[in-house]
Amino acid sequence: MELEEIVRSVHPVSDEDMEQLRRILTPRKVPARRFLVRPGEVSRELFIIKEGIARNFSLYDGKETTRWFGLEGDVMAEMFSFVQGKPAACAIETVTAMDLLVADRDDIHRLINGNPEWALWTARYLIDGLYQIERRFVFLGQGDAYTKYQNLQQYRTFEVLNQIPLQQIASYLNITPQTLSRIRRRVARKH
Repeated sequence: MELEEIVRSVHPVSDEDMEQLRRILTPRKVPARRFLVRPGEVSRELFIIKEGIARNFSLYDGKETTRWFGLEGDVMAEMFSFVQGKPAACAIETVTAMDLLVADRDDIHRLINGNPEWALWTARYLIDGLYQIERRFVFLGQGDAYTKYQNLQQYRTFEVLNQIPLQQIASYLNITPQTLSRIRRRVARKH
């Protein structure tokens, strides 16, 4: 996915504003299963996903809980840490190999603070993020395990779900991997 398409899907920006963003971005290829942010570290980078899948997860009492997946076209960071400059509570890890555009925290702050159009873009992006959180709780936080998986399938393609390990999807849905495996067999028999 191209940068202009990613950015302008959130809010229109001028070619001049796009050029400002391009100047602070660095391309980076990252293999699968690598940390982009570790818990306890300060998140100093913002990532724009051109290709690949990442996940944000927390670790508590030895158990991983996947909070969200970042897919092609998403902009991601460990937001609390990135904005506040404090240690991250969660990790961001690549699920697949990724093609990213990366910007430094200080450069992003200068861009937003120095250009009203980027401030507006950021506000629109954050509002969309709140909508995504709300949607996740409404569609994935209610119902039995089968209903949660059916709802997930409405928002993520089969190709995407097949690239994510079973235990990470189960964690995201707050069900056991065994339950998810049974549900996937049931779904496969229906099709």
